[in-house]
Amino acid sequence: MENHTVNRNDQINPLITLKNALASYEETINIINKLSLDYDNSRTLAYAYINQGDILQALSKLEHDALGKALLSYEKAIRLANTLPLENREDHKIRAEAYLKRGNVLRIMGIQALETEEELAERQKRYSELALLLRARIENGDAEYDERVGSLLEQELERPL
Repeated sequence: MENHTVNRNDQINPLITLKNALASYEETINIINKLSLDYDNSRTLAYAYINQGDILQALSKLEHDALGKALLSYEKAIRLANTLPLENREDHKIRAEAYLKRGNVLRIMGIQALETEEELAERQKRYSELALLLRARIENGDAEYDERVGSLLEQELERPL
């Protein structure tokens, strides 16, 4: 892994910074996976998966599969945290944090799915309105057609896909 330092005068590119952070967590995971999973290594690995999930969650705005990868990272952290002894309060915190972050990703995924369904229903409604206007124009030679259809088409073209 390359070592990049940032001078105070240099501008920071957030995407590159996040990718470098992700690479650091992945390297931590690779190193620890080569060691025996004793108590300390299990805790460190669980934290590395949580941090990896956080970065992937941040990248999900730019990369469509990052949210699913974040979910997998949190699930790996949960599996590791569940192997830690129940006597230590800090181990409970690791477990709780992993479950909390997994829940946040599931919530985001659910909201995105609902928004997509709502957007599709709204788009279908707009297309139906356009189809009715076209039919009226064909059947009646409606003089208001150009203005109404033009307005709807302008609205449709302004909306992101």
